[in-house]
Amino acid sequence: DWIATAHHADDQAETLLMRLVEGSGYRGLRGIPERNGKVVRPLLKFTKAELTQYASENGLSFREDSSNQDTRFQRNRIRENILPQIQKLNSHFSQTVQRTVSNMVEVAEWVDGHLRDLYGKAVSVSENGLIQIDEKELRKVPPLLQKELVREVVNENDLPWRGHVWDDLSRFLQKATVGDIMVLPDNCKILKDRHRFLIMRVTGEGDLNSFHLDTATSVSLKAGDHIFTMDLTTEPTFSSESETEFIDFDQLDHGSIRLRPWQAGDRMVPVGMSGRKKVSDILVDAKVDRFSKMSKYVLTSAHKIVWLCGLRLDNRFKVTSATASVARLNWSHIDGQGEQ
Repeated sequence: DWIATAHHADDQAETLLMRLVEGSGYRGLRGIPERNGKVVRPLLKFTKAELTQYASENGLSFREDSSNQDTRFQRNRIRENILPQIQKLNSHFSQTVQRTVSNMVEVAEWVDGHLRDLYGKAVSVSENGLIQIDEKELRKVPPLLQKELVREVVNENDLPWRGHVWDDLSRFLQKATVGDIMVLPDNCKILKDRHRFLIMRVTGEGDLNSFHLDTATSVSLKAGDHIFTMDLTTEPTFSSESETEFIDFDQLDHGSIRLRPWQAGDRMVPVGMSGRKKVSDILVDAKVDRFSKMSKYVLTSAHKIVWLCGLRLDNRFKVTSATASVARLNWSHIDGQGEQ
């Protein structure tokens, strides 16, 4: 089934003028499409005058909405006050607009083609599940395509962005330094990281939770976008994978074990060191981006950090030749991605 609407060339002219007034980009200047899904507009090439003349000559009746003359609405003000003045300068203005719209459709098709190519080269999912845009690939294209790529990534609902958003995004992409963040529409934020931009969708779930752990049994719980597990094992298998660690279970104070978000001022004694080091410095050394820092957790016992989850183990809880009981810790991203 198809839906046919009666939009004509004058409607197209009004639409283009409205979008110019609103400051539309190239997408908006494509005007009303002749076909959009199952909606078709077969009369777009004809002016209202041509259609009314045809109806009169062929004895066809038609109805006109009385609200079309209500100038409280912007489209009607353009129709009644502005369009007639322009038509005095160019009596074929509606047809001229149609040619302009056709040109802009071709421009949009060209841009969209390059945008698809850029998306494939520049956009991927980072180690911790964030969307990342490779800065080197992004810099190969003009600023227009750079902004359109960001919009393509974040705009799930295909809603128009206001002019100030485009202006702010343009400045951000050109001038942001590492650690800078900009808030975008669609509940997103963009972060300038080393050699890339990262995009995070804000879920609205609020602050990260803290957990008191009962170590009498195996532990498995969801913390942010990760799953934390702890269980006893008699066969520890050590590897270079940072999301899995083994600890001396007997070194834990079993009444005070917590899993919580890391905090400014946290310190630990990383394996291989004798002195304490700030967790914030460990994150910087590991080149953890600012978004990912927000979701980092620590496992603590008696207020001592046991593990900076997925990154570093504390030297005081490592397995030694004197260890009698070994616990296996795991910190895995929910979607199966590895840890940064």
